[in-house]
Amino acid sequence: MDKHTVAEGDCILSIANLHGFLWESVWNHPANAELKALRQDPNVLLPGDEVTLPEKGEKEESRGTDARHKFQIRTNLAKFKIRILLDDQPHKDAPYELRLASGDVRKGNLDFEGFLTEEIPADVTEGQLVVGPANDRLTWGLKFGGLDPIDTPSGVEQRLLQLGFDSQKDAKTRIKAFQKKHHLDETGEVDAKTRLTLKEQYGQ
Repeated sequence: MDKHTVAEGDCILSIANLHGFLWESVWNHPANAELKALRQDPNVLLPGDEVTLPEKGEKEESRGTDARHKFQIRTNLAKFKIRILLDDQPHKDAPYELRLASGDVRKGNLDFEGFLTEEIPADVTEGQLVVGPANDRLTWGLKFGGLDPIDTPSGVEQRLLQLGFDSQKDAKTRIKAFQKKHHLDETGEVDAKTRLTLKEQYGQ
């Protein structure tokens, strides 16, 4: 069986899409059981991880030759979830536009907790998010994928920075600021409770 070495920005969905598989057949393959147990989330891999690709097979369907038949092919969709806070409060019910690099535009409203959740094609890597009414809009550039696991230093750093903790401060100071904000022991070290709280606040 072939293997794929994870590069920055890869996830199981993008890897499966690249090689012509459904993501479930890759993630649930017995040869990937150890990786699955380690990472737990198919959207969060670490560069250097190795993913085993299943053997490709053929699927046969019996149909009559005197009629037309329609076949549907499943495609890989990734769940994109993000939370928008203003002054640490959910930007609830705000209108949004999610503009994908493919040209697709999704419109809706953030939920009561400020979350946006959309399913997007696995091969889309960039986009733009616009939130708020026409006269008071906030805009962010987006890169899909590339989030490291929460149990790695780089994964902790990514989440803290994206949650707005000062990029000018050192890592320990950022961790202490996060712990203070969420009423945790201010040790500057990432213990199990800090990691869990960070994952809950970030959403992944």
